[in-house]
Amino acid sequence: MKNFVLAYDCETTGLPNWKQPSGDPSQPHLVQIAALVANTETRKVIASIDLTVRPDGWEIPQETSDIHGITTDYALSTAYQKPKPTPSL
Repeated sequence: MKNFVLAYDCETTGLPNWKQPSGDPSQPHLVQIAALVANTETRKVIASIDLTVRPDGWEIPQETSDIHGITTDYALSTAYQKPKPTPSL
């Protein structure tokens, strides 16, 4: 029997404001999401995804770009075109 593992990581425009609802405009935006499924016995990667989100009316602050390296200009020029990348995941 094969054993599989899902590993994922994401980058955002900042940290959540836990005192506000998740839909509040002050909440951070998803900038990038990556994931892979691997077989733990063979260590073979079965599937992977790496998506940058296109900013739509918001910018990636310089202080977060300094951490993850994704700028607003980069995201606008290379980003995933659909409005929500999580269904692809």
